[in-house]
Amino acid sequence: MRILKHHRKEGFLHVKADAPEDLWLLSRLIGPGDAVKGSTERKLKLGGEDDRNQKVVRKKMTLTLRAEKATYEHDSLRVLGTITDGPDEVAKGDHHAITIQPGDELMITKEWQGWQLNKLQEATERSEENIIVVLFDREEALFCRLTNTGHDVLSRIKGEVSKKGEEGVSVSDFWKAIARQASEYDQRYQPRSIIAASPAFWKDYLKESLPEDLAKKAVYATVSSTNEQSLQELLRRPEVKQALREDRGAQEDQLVQELLGAVAKDQAAYGIDEVERKANEGCLKTLLVSDSFMMQERERGDFVRVEQVMKAAEQGKALITIVASKESMKQLDGLGGIAGLRRW
Repeated sequence: MRILKHHRKEGFLHVKADAPEDLWLLSRLIGPGDAVKGSTERKLKLGGEDDRNQKVVRKKMTLTLRAEKATYEHDSLRVLGTITDGPDEVAKGDHHAITIQPGDELMITKEWQGWQLNKLQEATERSEENIIVVLFDREEALFCRLTNTGHDVLSRIKGEVSKKGEEGVSVSDFWKAIARQASEYDQRYQPRSIIAASPAFWKDYLKESLPEDLAKKAVYATVSSTNEQSLQELLRRPEVKQALREDRGAQEDQLVQELLGAVAKDQAAYGIDEVERKANEGCLKTLLVSDSFMMQERERGDFVRVEQVMKAAEQGKALITIVASKESMKQLDGLGGIAGLRRW
C-alpha cells in the first residue's frame, strides 16, 4: 500500500494498492456513505432511443460513488454505490460498481477513525514484507506464501523415495528441485525470509543445496509433518519468531493466544455487550475483532455499533486488531467475534 496524498482535515486519502492484501484491507475500511473515486468503465448509449443506429459502447472514465457496499473477492476490490460525480453523459444517482485491482489507485473521502489510519500505515510499512515457507521431507515439499490474511498454497512437488529392496535411487536431486523452486519464488515474490521446515534432520540436506543468496535469508525450523496444519505449529516455533515478528498471521496468533490465557484468568471481556461496556469504561488495553464478525454485522446492518465500540476502545488507548487469519479468526469467533484484554 502506498499513501500518495492525505488531507486529514478534509478526510481525503489517495492510495495505491500494491497487493491483494491491500485491497482486502480497503474493503474493511470503506463503509456506507463514504465517497470513493476511481477509474472505471461504463456502458453508454450513443444516439437517441428512436435512432436505428443506436450503439452501446464501453467508455473508460473516472467516477465518484457514494459507497453502499465494498467487497473483496478474486484478488479484487469491488465498490458498489451511486454516482455523485463524473462526465456529463453519466446520470447522477445511477448505480455503478468500481473494480480495483493490484496496481490501481483509489481516492476515499470519509471521517477516518484513528485505528483505520493506523491499519493503513501498517500496510504501507509491510507492503514489501512477505514470507515463503517450504514444508518438506524426502517424499514431498509444500510451498506456501504467508500473507496478511493467512497463507496461499503455491505448489507441491514430489520426491522419489527408495523402496525396500531397491538400490541406487538417490533423493539428492529432490533437494536440488526444492532449491530451484525456492529460487523461482524468491525472484517472483522477493520475500523478506524463506522458512525451510521439516521433520527430523531433512532440512540439513537442503542447506547444502541452497544457493548463497537464498541461504542468507533462510530460516530453518522443525515441524511434525508437511501438511498445511503444520503452519500454525511453525508460527509458534522459537527459531522462527524473530523472522515472523512483522508477519500479520504470527501477530494475530500471538494476540489470540494471549487473549485465551486472559480468558482463563478472568482478565478479558468477550461478546459485543460485555466488550461495549468495558470499552466505554476505558479499561481495554487490547481489542480483537474477527473479520468474519465485522462482515456479518455489516450484512445485518449493525456495523455502526461495532464501529462505536472500536472508537471507544481507541479513545481508551487500546490496541485494535482485525483478526483475519483462518485459525485465529475461528478461535475468536468462538468468543463471539469480538474480545478484549482488560487493564483491570
